[in-house]
Amino acid sequence: MFTVIGKVAFLSAPLPGGWAIIGLFMIIIGILLHSYGMKKIHEQPAASLLASKEKEPSLSCAGGN
Repeated sequence: MFTVIGKVAFLSAPLPGGWAIIGLFMIIIGILLHSYGMKKIHEQPAASLLASKEKEPSLSCAGGN
């Protein structure tokens, strides 16, 4: 979007047509959905890792063989 605004403002280019605007919004929506999905994926393992550490007994070798 910033590129389109800069192009129109500084180079006096015409605004994009209908299909180009639709394409721009599809790309923006895709980026937002991807970012949201990656945030969910990266948050989930950390939470499940903490939960599994609380449930599992310690595996230390403090008692000999």
